[in-house]
Amino acid sequence: ISLPTNAYRIFNPDIHGLVSNQSKFKNLSGLNLYEGNLEGYLLLAKINKKSKHQKVELLDINQNKTLYTWKFNSEKNPNYVNNRLKTFQMKHPFLFDDGSLLFKDQGGPLIMIDKCSNIKWVQMGMYHHNIEIDHNNDIWVSSVMSSEDFPEDFSNDSIEKISKKGEIKFQKSIYEILSENKLDHLIATANSSTDPIHLNDIQPVLEDGLFWKKGDLFISLRNLSMIFLYRPSENKILWHQQGPWVYQHDVDIINHSKISIFNNNLNLEKTEVNGFNETLIYDFNKKRIYSPYKKAYEINKISTVFSGLSEILENEDILVEESLNGRILRMNK
Repeated sequence: ISLPTNAYRIFNPDIHGLVSNQSKFKNLSGLNLYEGNLEGYLLLAKINKKSKHQKVELLDINQNKTLYTWKFNSEKNPNYVNNRLKTFQMKHPFLFDDGSLLFKDQGGPLIMIDKCSNIKWVQMGMYHHNIEIDHNNDIWVSSVMSSEDFPEDFSNDSIEKISKKGEIKFQKSIYEILSENKLDHLIATANSSTDPIHLNDIQPVLEDGLFWKKGDLFISLRNLSMIFLYRPSENKILWHQQGPWVYQHDVDIINHSKISIFNNNLNLEKTEVNGFNETLIYDFNKKRIYSPYKKAYEINKISTVFSGLSEILENEDILVEESLNGRILRMNK
């Protein structure tokens, strides 16, 4: 896609994060279990383009059974819907212990509903990508700040901390963070003038490690192919690196000295995957990068151009969301 994303969506509103290659797995549907009992659950945000009743389902994997459903009627809540687009999605749902569910549409408000799907609060704004909770049970989410310092079509991505009650506690733009840490020159390496940063993940540090402290943040900037470690209390970037990941999406903390990165692994033109996606491990102790699940990605032909998530489980299985091809997999190495 050569057009800027927002312009493309005006002419092609159905794109809105929906599956782009629906025929890749046309012979597969539903949940397929290949071996034994797999304990665990999936929280699935579902959408039907013909329905105004969006829903999130809690699925018991072992029983292949939906245990609970949260619903949101966008037709009854038109103030929260982007009218240029034909769909509304309960994206990146986060489930709290009391059954409350937090979600947002891409570029829309942040919405908290209770276990009976009643709206508890709404924080208006242009929120996007993941929702994460820190050690104080505060919410970290990506947003877009308005600014008179940039053109109207410039995506001024920011990080935002919000309380569980919906109160904004911290907000700072990525451009300011880079500039105040003398790294704003890196924006010149991006291939987009309106979206040079493309913040797509904020990962709070929940426990002290060898190279970070509780309260720090790992931040992923797709259009700079960059990950950095940020300490909000000091407004300081402690570490940053561009590549070897390309257009990565999702960074997770594995232990006291390692992180994982979902590498979309795009070609130089940023138009297609260079073979397959992968999950890279960065070892801060040894300053080493390796790809332990490479064979699994190749065997299963995992290749989402944009988006994509991975989570390494306790037994070292990996859960992968191949977003634009509409597939979720659990694999061993």
